[in-house]
Amino acid sequence: MAETMTLKKIAGQLGVSYSTVSLAISGSPKVNQQTRKTVLELADSLGYRPNLNARSLKQKKSGFIGVIFPDFSQTYYRELMRDIYPALKERGYTGLFFTIDDNEDFSGIVSEIQGRGVEGVISGAHDHSPLMPLYKLGIPVVAYRRTAGVPFSYVDVDREKGAYMAGAHFAELGYKRMAYLGTHFEGREPRLIGFKAALSDNGIDLPDQYVVDGQGMEGGFTGMQKLLELSEPPRAVFAFNDSTAIGAMRAIQMRGLRIPQDVALIGFDNILECRYMTPALSTVAQPRQATAENLVNMLCETISSKSAGMRHVLLEPELIIRESCGARASLQTS
Repeated sequence: MAETMTLKKIAGQLGVSYSTVSLAISGSPKVNQQTRKTVLELADSLGYRPNLNARSLKQKKSGFIGVIFPDFSQTYYRELMRDIYPALKERGYTGLFFTIDDNEDFSGIVSEIQGRGVEGVISGAHDHSPLMPLYKLGIPVVAYRRTAGVPFSYVDVDREKGAYMAGAHFAELGYKRMAYLGTHFEGREPRLIGFKAALSDNGIDLPDQYVVDGQGMEGGFTGMQKLLELSEPPRAVFAFNDSTAIGAMRAIQMRGLRIPQDVALIGFDNILECRYMTPALSTVAQPRQATAENLVNMLCETISSKSAGMRHVLLEPELIIRESCGARASLQTS
């Protein structure tokens, strides 16, 4: 009765029918997107939470899985979501895909996911903690990347190992003056930690001036410009991801410098564009398809078993040697 009274209150405040509110809360396509958004926002402000147990008795299974990732401008996430979609479809589920900005409060997305009666959630958010209300309601959540402070099962890639491979490869090629370009989270980023460890193991320092912040094509471009303005620019650069490396390539080439003869580059992710760049970009590949399959399988197993146990899978990266690192060229290093 309490749920019915709350729905009637929402209907009265909005001047719509009880059935419209009920359909909007349940995610029915009979209600337009704007009306659904208005209803969900008011429901959230009133602290309304649908009775999922009662709904599941009426509807059995919704067949919906919520999928949350950072915005589509980040190529790797776009490609990963593209792999998650068929993996869900193969298991008989429909993915409800949502994208968020890094600093966005996505409580509204959580409310909408809850209102659609999803059976589980795959989260690629940088902070998974806003999903705890769903978890407490018994909705399984599987995370892409481990996050401290939440009891979610997760699938991750050993980024520290991948970065170590990049640094060790540069060292094998004889480079001495190397730089890291990208997000570093005050030294806590696994890619910076792994890269720095590889250099240290080869007797090479990574001075602070060779650690420059910048992510994405624009960040890679401006960050590389800063590195090139140093009195002794780096001879080799490891980038946080491929988009950052592509921006760096542009900055290098605009200075009239050659890749890899003047500056060598290695990226991270192995997005599709890497192989079509000039020169083709060497990179550390994340096993994207295996990541998607593990995320979906782990979630489906949790849904079917109702297991509350926390599990994790750590996948191995792979160093992809193309042209930009200089392994295929005759180099004069310094």
